[in-house]
Amino acid sequence: MRATERGFSLVEVLISTVLVAGAIATLAHLLAVSAGTNAIAHHLTTAAVYAEQKLEQLRSDPALNDAPRHVEHLDADGTLMCTGAPVCGGAVYRREWSVQQSALVPAAVFVHVSVRPATVAARDVHLMTMRPRIR
Repeated sequence: MRATERGFSLVEVLISTVLVAGAIATLAHLLAVSAGTNAIAHHLTTAAVYAEQKLEQLRSDPALNDAPRHVEHLDADGTLMCTGAPVCGGAVYRREWSVQQSALVPAAVFVHVSVRPATVAARDVHLMTMRPRIR
């Protein structure tokens, strides 16, 4: 090659091609990881909403009595599908709740609600509160 010729050599083209291919592979992996993280965040946010709805429903019940652990299965829209069953086909969320006499304050009840996505490996959402017993 003469010094007066212009352009890229084959080595320069190969190096730039490898760099671009590496960047594209890295971006593809980043996209896959972020999509999975977004799916988990969506399920956790939805589970928190369903837990809050049940907690508010229980807190507003004037005749709230002690209740052992209850299990409810919800679809993606939060519609109740099954109650009491350990497994429910097609359920997207599993909601458990209980009401117990408070050990700290005898005139109060302890309300605990937990919701977990049934289809995604995500953490449970737990909401707890104490409420005075209304007689």
